[in-house]
Formats: sequence, structure tokens, C-alpha cells
Amino acid sequence: MSSVYLRRHEVTLLPESARVIIRPFIPAEIHRITTIIGRALALTEEEACHELDSVRQEFEARHFAIASLLLGHFQKVERHVFTQRPLSNERKMLIGALFSGEYALESAALFNPSIVPHPDQSGLDAGALRFVMSLRATGEGHISSIEFRVGTISPEGNISLDPVSRFVTAPVIVPNPRYRKRRFIIKLAEMGFEGGHAAAVMAPLAEDFTLSDLNKSIGTVRHESQPATHDLARTLECIQWLADSNYELSFSDKLAMSERIIFPVSPNETNGIEDARFVRFVDDDGSVMYYATYTAYNGRAILPMLIETEDFLHFRILTLNGRAVQNKGMALFPRRIQGRYVMLSRQDDENLFIMFSDNPHHWNDPEVILRPSEMWESVKVGNCGSPIETEAGWLVITHGVGPMRKYCIGAVLLDLEDPRKVIARLRQPLLAPEGNEREGYVPNVVYSCGSLLHGRQLILPYAMSDKASAIASLSLDALLAALQSEAVCSLSSVTWPGVVVFRVLSHLSSAMKYETLRIGAIGAGGFGLFALQQFLQVPGTQLVGIAGTHREAALAMARRFGVADVMSVDALLTDPGVDLVYIATPPFLHFSQARAALQAGKHVICEKPLSMTTGEADELLALARSRDLLCIANLMQRYNPLSDVITRLVESRVLGACLYGRLENFASDEGLAPHHWFWDREKSGGIFVEHGVHFFDLFAGWLGQGEVVAAQRSLRPGTGIEEMVQCTVRHATGALVHFHHSFTQPARLDRQEFRLLFERGDVTLEEWVPVRARVHAVVDEEQTRTLMEMFPGSRLDVLKTWGGGERAARGRFQELDLFQQIDLHYHPDGDKMRRYCELLRALFADQLAWLRERSHVRRITEQNGRDSVAMAATATALADAVDRGLR
Repeated sequence: MSSVYLRRHEVTLLPESARVIIRPFIPAEIHRITTIIGRALALTEEEACHELDSVRQEFEARHFAIASLLLGHFQKVERHVFTQRPLSNERKMLIGALFSGEYALESAALFNPSIVPHPDQSGLDAGALRFVMSLRATGEGHISSIEFRVGTISPEGNISLDPVSRFVTAPVIVPNPRYRKRRFIIKLAEMGFEGGHAAAVMAPLAEDFTLSDLNKSIGTVRHESQPATHDLARTLECIQWLADSNYELSFSDKLAMSERIIFPVSPNETNGIEDARFVRFVDDDGSVMYYATYTAYNGRAILPMLIETEDFLHFRILTLNGRAVQNKGMALFPRRIQGRYVMLSRQDDENLFIMFSDNPHHWNDPEVILRPSEMWESVKVGNCGSPIETEAGWLVITHGVGPMRKYCIGAVLLDLEDPRKVIARLRQPLLAPEGNEREGYVPNVVYSCGSLLHGRQLILPYAMSDKASAIASLSLDALLAALQSEAVCSLSSVTWPGVVVFRVLSHLSSAMKYETLRIGAIGAGGFGLFALQQFLQVPGTQLVGIAGTHREAALAMARRFGVADVMSVDALLTDPGVDLVYIATPPFLHFSQARAALQAGKHVICEKPLSMTTGEADELLALARSRDLLCIANLMQRYNPLSDVITRLVESRVLGACLYGRLENFASDEGLAPHHWFWDREKSGGIFVEHGVHFFDLFAGWLGQGEVVAAQRSLRPGTGIEEMVQCTVRHATGALVHFHHSFTQPARLDRQEFRLLFERGDVTLEEWVPVRARVHAVVDEEQTRTLMEMFPGSRLDVLKTWGGGERAARGRFQELDLFQQIDLHYHPDGDKMRRYCELLRALFADQLAWLRERSHVRRITEQNGRDSVAMAATATALADAVDRGLR
């Protein structure tokens, strides 16, 4: 545990089963609804009033305005009432009661609190602070909602909570909410609805439109688009879903804060509103808005959402937009930084990310700022709410998950002007579960969704094992002192009065600036020589040692670089003058040599593959992470500028969704003698492992991580060696990609082709390091301009044009508006070998930048090497299984 003293207050928030609301309880089958209504209609008026009186006598004391609630539930089934006679209000309420039930909001848990200053600070003693605390309440079926509590922090730092009401009241849902057209269109495009019916619905709407305006436009498009198609129905259904997901709520100002409940309303949150992180946001003009991010869950998928309120009476619930809106744990900074909104987020369930935006509703381009480094956070690290501004930097309370899924709370400090920079972090937890805090629905957990400053005290509410909540406080000055000291050194001893000696921690080797990075190379083959020549052109690098199993080749390589002699591998790995080891040996040596280098405290850049098995790769990543060392495979394809263009083409959907990909690698075997290690699977791992990892990684960068679903191989007749492999991969976007690798051609016919098929065209890349592209597509005028901007300097050939009614077309059940068919030819300056050299230099410069400044976000990380090996190993195993079946 950290040495910072933390005070646990005698304030515990326990779940209370008696706090209930009335929810609709309506069967799914219509015949059951009509049967139940029939029983109520069969009663005489006197009998109906008597039954209603019984209900009211039993339940009225448990709820505000029970009559209006029951009438509201009657209205939900009124269309199934099959009598023509008018019904009294009493009979309507009785029918409503038959379709109602009490729900205990917090019967299971009351946890994951966040805390903000109350909008009303009147009537307090000088130095006191009134706060609002939000809590995640969970009841039957593990459905979560947001509850509130109000409390006061005294000038002395004591904390008290206002009495909690027995009653809970759901808000009024504003019947005709307003929407912003631009936000709505952006979200529809993210969902895959742009152009066609979606455009027809949105076109007549004003920039600021209401739900009734939208429903009118939907009705018009449905009427005019006859006959109805599956595409029409799906589009209109999704537009309605998006409208329902953005709504407004209102509470009466007569309700106490603890009587207000935000319960799931929209289809995307039917199973819960989870982990609201509230923040008091002060804009540049001084205006104040309370924002909260939360996770909507419908039992199948999550959706990050945003709440806006100024007074905790009126709330707007909005969907968040952008490529980076995909996971839990988003936390907004409390003000703009250099004119932009800033958000912490989780993208990969392991690291902490940061994002910048000009709009609080739209987020793209996340950057990693914090990775697990200590054992207590070795599984994953995330935020515990919005950062807090201090004079020393942005204080971020974090959570870390370690062995046995134990959650602890920590802290880091970010730079005030550039919060991508981590100034300091605690090496030990600030708060860990103790005693009864360990027992609950999810044991061994402490967790928070937000804290606040009161003077020089940090107030930290926290959940205990997903059951109940408590509050702790600590000195801000003590925390900052601990952060700043632990970031650089640890106290060792006092040698004489007034002089403190500090011992530099071992982890500081990772923070060295490496004004000159000293490289030791293992392997003296042709490619190692080629790559080293590029690496050493990066400023601030020096080759200090070479080791190789073939001494003559190693000596020749040493002479080329002015190195006096060659070393043994063991001597190079133990040489304190070597900072980084470059491994360019056959694949079967990669794991043992990389592991030895990491154990010796050296950074590692390894030729692909990183290892020959997934288990070996996982071991290397764990070792590198535990010692805060670099360990990457040379997967330089992602540094190709043309690869960036393809990424933008896929993400922009200018040609629609990417549906299919293909790689054909017809490689030469002219330089591979029969006895070469390449043909020996024990040494190379096979073609998928030795060669395919580059392309698995490249397509994963374009289409998201993939899963190998089929694979085959072909053996060279009479030899038993593998000369041809192919596999099919299903990527995260749904696209299928076919990979073919064969080593059968003379060098003069060595050739490679990449192809991506979109809804409205395809793009073809040539060469194994692509330098040329051709786009064949059908497009409108705007799409043509976009493509020309993406591929600057390209040649555009127009093959066909259409006008008037000929522009209309259909594809994948969608209406298309097409202007022309084009071929676009892109061939920027530079040939394959020149581009190859550029990529190697770019990869090394990227890694060196990270070694010098850990806030730098690398294009290739350790995970790339591991994931590409995992895909290659799966493909190899599937091909083996096919072979066994054939035999």
C-alpha cells in the first residue's frame, strides 16, 4: 500500500430493499393481456372499486401519486380493451394495477459512486461544501439505474449525508424532445445508414428538429417508398431507435434529491444504466454544465452515453458519436484544454487512453497514455472518474486489476498543458479492499466513478465489492508529495542530519532519455545488414556490438560498420554498454534470444515473427511488461503512407463498407536452396508463421482484428516441404479476407497483389511493399472529390457517366445515386526498395521516440507481434487438421 494516510469515514451507503418504484408488468402475449383485462371488465362497478381500494390501501403509502402511475399503465394496454362502454377512472386504475409491479431499485447493490459540488451552496457555514453523489443502484435481474444522495463536508473535513427518503420517483419523459440534425446524421452514418432512405428522411428536417418533425418525415418516406422493402423497414426502424435513444427527463423541484431516479428508458439500456461518471464542467465563458458519461446495456451490447444537466432537475440523455466511442470508462476533463474538450477512455480493456475533440458529443483518435506496470494492475488499468486539476498537474484516480481479479485504486499525475504526458504515478495502491470490503457480489473490489477536492483534502467515495459504498479522504499535499517522489526515487536512508540520500529505482531505466541508443545486433544475414543500415540513419543511434553464429559473416558485417570484433551472443546480452538488441536470426531462435535479452534488461526489436507460438509470444510480452522494456517485431508495413490512405478509405466509407479482401503473394523461391532453414518447419514455423504475419497485421490495421476460419496447404511433390498455403480470415468489421502465399516462381515473376472489395468498388495495391494503387468504382460527384483528396496527384479515368433517371441504382438493398464509373491510378514518387528503406527508418524512429518519452503513442506495439503470431499459429493448426483429414 502507498504510504499516504487515508481516512475511512464512518459513512456507509447500504442497499435498501424498501425503496421501490412501480414498473409496467405486461405479458408479451396479446391473448394473455386481453384475458386479464376481461376479468377486470367482468366486475361490477362496486366490485372494481372495492378491489382498487384494497390495492390503494396496501400500496399507496409506498409511492407518490399512485393514481397517476396506475392510469399511465392503463394507457399502455388501452388498445386491447374490447368494450365500447366508457370506463370509470377507478376501473382504469384497477386495470393499470393488473399490469403493474413494484421493483426494488437497490435490492442487490448500491455502488460505483461519483461526487460533484451541488449547484446550490447557499446556507452553509464558511468553508463547508454541499455535494451531490450519484450511485449505481442494482435490483432484480441486475438492472442498474442512477440514484442520488446529498451531503455536506464541514470546514473540518467531516462528512454527513442528508436523510434518505423512503420514496423514489421516476421522472417525466419529455414527450417531444429536440434533436440536432448534424449529430443525428453523423450517428446514422456510423450505424451504416447514409444516403438512400436515411437521406430522404433527414433532408426536409431543420437543423434543430423535434420528434414529431422526425415522425412526420418518416411517415412521408414510408408512404412514398412503395412497395416496401426490407431495406426501407430496417432503415426506418434504426432511425426510430436512434431517436428513442436520445431523450429528455424532468423532475419536480418538490422532490428531494434522494427521491429522484434515472431508470432505463431507451431500447439500448433495457438491462441497465451503468457507472455514471459525473463532472462539473466549467466552459471558457464561465458557464457551468454537469456532464456524466455512462454505459447503456441491453443484455447484448454496450453503448457509451452522455447526460447533460444544469440543475439535477432537467436531464438530456444523448448518444455519443465517433470511432472511439466503443467501450466503458469514458471520463470528461472538467474544462477545455487549449480550446478543446478532453476525455479519458478505455479502448482495449487493458490500457488508459486520452482523446481530444472540438465537440463533447464526438470522439475519435484515442491515444494510449498509461499501461499496466505494477503487479497490482498487471491485468488492466483504467480511470476512477474525471481528472482533478491541481497546481502540480491533472490528478487522475485510477483502478488497477491484478492477481485473483483484485481491484485496487491508484493515482497518476498528468501535465496541465499536455495531459498526454504522464508526470508521475503511484507504484503502490492508494486504496485496496480490506476486511468486510472484500465481501460482496464481486469480491475483492474497491472502485470509484469520481472524487472531488475540498480545500486541500481529496474526497474519494468508493464501492466495496459491487455491494455497498463508503467514503474516504486524504491530504492532497501528501498525495502529490508521494506521487512526485515515487515517480523519480524512493527514500533509502538518512546519512546525517538534514541530508536525505535517495536510491534511484530500477524501473527508471525505462525513463532514460537515450540521447544515444546503443544497439547490439544478433545475426549477420543479408536482411539484418539491410535493416541495420536503415536503423542507424535515425539520429541518436550507435552500433556497439555484433554477434552471429557464423563468425565469418559476422566479421564481414562488423567491418562494414566499423565494429572492431564480434561477440558471442551471451557476451552481447550481458554487456552493460548495450541498450537495445536487434535480433535478425532464423525464427526458431527468436524466442530464446529475445527472452534472454529481456532478462538482461535490454530492449528488443526482433525480425518477424516475434516467436513461433502464441504461448512464447505471451511469455515475452509479460516479461517485457514486468520490466517496462520494449519488445516488438519488425512489422514495418503499417508505416507505409499508402496503408494510411487505405485505412482512411475504409473508415470514411466513401465507397461503402469493406466486404472482402484478398492477398495473392506469388513469391520466388530462387534464392532458397533445398537445405535452407526456410523449408524446415521446425526452424521457420512454416509459411504462415515466417511470412504471413506481415499481412495478418496489415489487414488487421485496416479491418480490425481477425479470426482465422479456414486454412489449407500444398506440399511440393516428392519433397514433403510446404510450398503453398492459403487461409480465410473473418475480421471485426465482418469482412472476409483470403490470404494466399506460394513460393514457386522465378525471381523475375515474383509479384504480390492486395485487393479490397467495397460496396461501390474495389482498390488494388501492387508489390509486397505497396507503392501503387488502382481504384475502380461507381461514385457521385462528392465521392469523386473525396477520392481525389485521399489519393493526391492520382490520374482519374472516367469510364462511364450517368444523368437524370439513369443515376439511380441499387446494391445490398440500398438506393444509390451514381454519377460516373471511374478508374483512379495512384503512383506517388518512389519505388519499392526506396519505400522499404523509409518504412524501416520510420519504425525505428517511432520506437526510439517511445523510449525517450513514454507518452508517445507507437504505431506498432508488442501486441502487434503477439496477435500476428496467434493468427499464423491458428492458420497452421487448421491446415494441419485438414491434412490429417485428407490422410
